[in-house]
Amino acid sequence: MRTFKLSTPFRGLPWAAAAVIMVATLMLEHWYEQQRDQYAQQAFTAIAQDTTNNIKRRMHDHELILRGGAGLWDASNEVSRKEWRQYFDRLSLDEHYPGILGFGYSRILTPEQVPDFERQVQEEGFSSFKVHPPGNRTLYSSILYLEPFSGRNLSAFGYDMYSQKTRRAAMERAVDLNETAMSARVTLVQETDDEEIQAGMLIYVPVYKEGLPVATREERWEALKGFVYSPYRMGDLMKGVGYGDVGFKVFDGNKPDRNKLMYASFGSEDFDGKTARFHSVVTMSFFGRDWTLCYFSRPRFENKYASQAEELILPAGMALALLAFILVHVLINRQQKAEQLARRMTRTIRHNERELQEVKDRQARVLAGSSDGWWEHNLEEDSVYFSERWWSLLGYENDMPEDSTMTLEALMHPNDRARTMAFFKALLSSDEIDFSTEFRLQHKDGHYTPFLSRGMVQRDHNGKAIRISGANTDLTERNRVDEMKRGFVSTVSHELRTPLTSIAGSLTLIDSGALGEIPDPMKPMFEVARLNSERLTLLINDLLDMDKLLAGKMTLELAEYALDSLVDESLKANLGYAEKFSIQLAADRIDPVRINVDALRFQQIISNFISNAIKFSPAGEQVRVHSHVDSNQVTVSITDRGPGIPEEFQERIFQKFSQADTSDTRTKGGTGLGLAIARELAEHMNATVGFDTVQGEGSTFWIKLPCTPAPAQA
Repeated sequence: MRTFKLSTPFRGLPWAAAAVIMVATLMLEHWYEQQRDQYAQQAFTAIAQDTTNNIKRRMHDHELILRGGAGLWDASNEVSRKEWRQYFDRLSLDEHYPGILGFGYSRILTPEQVPDFERQVQEEGFSSFKVHPPGNRTLYSSILYLEPFSGRNLSAFGYDMYSQKTRRAAMERAVDLNETAMSARVTLVQETDDEEIQAGMLIYVPVYKEGLPVATREERWEALKGFVYSPYRMGDLMKGVGYGDVGFKVFDGNKPDRNKLMYASFGSEDFDGKTARFHSVVTMSFFGRDWTLCYFSRPRFENKYASQAEELILPAGMALALLAFILVHVLINRQQKAEQLARRMTRTIRHNERELQEVKDRQARVLAGSSDGWWEHNLEEDSVYFSERWWSLLGYENDMPEDSTMTLEALMHPNDRARTMAFFKALLSSDEIDFSTEFRLQHKDGHYTPFLSRGMVQRDHNGKAIRISGANTDLTERNRVDEMKRGFVSTVSHELRTPLTSIAGSLTLIDSGALGEIPDPMKPMFEVARLNSERLTLLINDLLDMDKLLAGKMTLELAEYALDSLVDESLKANLGYAEKFSIQLAADRIDPVRINVDALRFQQIISNFISNAIKFSPAGEQVRVHSHVDSNQVTVSITDRGPGIPEEFQERIFQKFSQADTSDTRTKGGTGLGLAIARELAEHMNATVGFDTVQGEGSTFWIKLPCTPAPAQA
């Protein structure tokens, strides 16, 4: 057996080469993690802000409803029970304003007025009606009307809210300040089910007697007739407000206090928020009370930003380091070639480190210099406002043009003008609130700058748009960074491909025995190196294909081919792979049609579907290929008898670096790019791809594309 001994000057060279590659790999992985965390933080902040805005809009809508009820009393000296019910029915609160437990009116009474009041209500048909709770008080209130007058609300009929200090404080504040007032956290009288008790609160709007002055506090108390009010169960009020991926809690007061918790979008047994990676605290004021909102990212949100690319970086770097170690160790006796290889690897690594540092520096500058230009259009007054930052993004500092829609249209790129104006016209005539669109505006020096415009439409109670506000973000740097990223992936792929080709060739040379027999202790390491070399080659080829597709540099040579011959060649190409897994390939009758495709890329799609079906099928099963013609389209399908595709993975199966098993112990190999490439290639050939799956029974992947009948045989 032949043995290899390293001379003293080169004894540590294999370890050094592996260490340098690992350091570069760790730096790349760290940079990637920073980018992932940054994007996740931005998404979390946007969701929290959107949830906060939804709560503000909902509370504003509810105030308008109560003020409308108070207006009904102002317009009529007395409102009957029937009229109150008809008014409530016209509001359709259950359909349009979720969270309102009731819509009611409470009468203010002196002790002398209570007996006559109770008798009047009893004469309406409520023989057992009483103002409750009993007791002697200087002032009473009684819930007279409360719709819907059924279920939980029946227990509140006649209740004296003024007898309870929390409610009384809100009612007094409403009269003292002559404005809408909200109570602190209370348990509602309607909470009669111990298992479903929710925190509650009430909102009051005072109603005064007709014709009496209300300018001062004393005059308002003298003229006070009652209150229009609504009780709210916080769990019902917050339904549909937030997003499942980001949880939040609502506390009564200006700081989080678990004793004043009003609502939590998740149960403590589900997720307590203490382990969340992202947090946010917001304080809001509504009708004289402060609420504190605490937002937490949930595991499902954080998992969205976990990427297979990140998991591939470290194994790929380790594999490359192992390859370098083996090659340097085996070829060290050829000193000149070993020195040349070491110099090339060192230059490559240093070059990659410089590029990585440049990427980090550029990214830091992008973040430091980013800011938005704000604008607003008052549609009722037809007035427009552009902020100074908005103008500075276009190069204007002092001599700014007039703020108007005509100015905006004049600055817009001619190719974007009609599309953008049509977008905003359709937005204003719809019922949408949020919007996002992109267009280009002319800079002062003449060039056009790309912008992302995002904002919100404010509408009146009829849904008519009255104001539109937004922020313009300069996309120049983002577009440049995106292009740089694509170039970085392409450069890294090509830079890896050159040494990997040399490594693969060297491994082949060693395996052939040209340099002597491989020592037995080294054979397991050699086999690991060979397998990882093949895996890296597959990954790099997929990365290059994806880079070409995204950059629009892949050229397809379309021509007419017989479908059956292309499918037959794909089956033959996968026979060896099927035998490796003990899988049988079978083809049903393939329709005699012709398709206009790039033959090589079409076979790449079919082979990807077949190899995936083989990989995920149990040994001894069969993978079937079949076709179906419908009118002038043909569908080619590949069916397996595997476990099926997990439901949580189905939405992202055609995304880049997507794999159902994301653990570091998964048994099925792959780069996670094959299906993404297949979809891109299909779109370039006027085709669509998709899948059907049943858990435990198998999956069918298909491609659908135009076809023409094959010419008849002579």
